[in-house]
This record gives sequence, C-alpha cells and structure tokens, in this order.
Amino acid sequence: MVDVPAICSAKGCRAAAEYTLVWNNPKVHAPDREKTWLACADHRDSLGEFLRIRSFLRRIDSFTAPVDTAAELPADIQAGQSADPPADPPTGAAGSRD
Repeated sequence: MVDVPAICSAKGCRAAAEYTLVWNNPKVHAPDREKTWLACADHRDSLGEFLRIRSFLRRIDSFTAPVDTAAELPADIQAGQSADPPADPPTGAAGSRD
C-alpha cells in the first residue's frame, strides 16, 4: 500500500498538513455532515477565513494522521482490488465546489 502524505488543501501548496478545518455548507449538506480541508500553518488563517465568511466553518482542529489499519483489511482490499474507488482529496478554497 502506498503511503500518501497529508498535504495542505490550499491550491498549489505542497506543505504538510498541520490543521484540519471542519466545515459544512448548510444549503447542501445535512446538519450532521462534516467536510474537511487540511491546512499548513501558512494557510490555516486564509482557508479558515474563506469558510468563516460563508458561515461554513465549524472548527479548526490539530491534524493527526490516521493510524494504518491495512493489517486489519481483507487481502483483496490491501491489494487495491476494492470495488469502491478512493475519494478525491479536497482541492482547497479555489477548487472545491462540494
């Protein structure tokens, strides 16, 4: 399994993620749905402000990389043979239209 680094969601940024911006667009998402963008220290405020002025921002958390659970997955999924394709990562303020 390829280990993909968690990077900032700001357009063009390749810096490591340090924060998770949790948001929801109440016009299109159920109240309990939480979407996330990742941010580096340099883009935390600008991405947060983009969401805040639209009343989408719920909170900003410190980013913690998920624990590798591949050992618990069936062999066909570990080999990448799952029927479900992986979700695309967020593209940041400029590209997200979800």
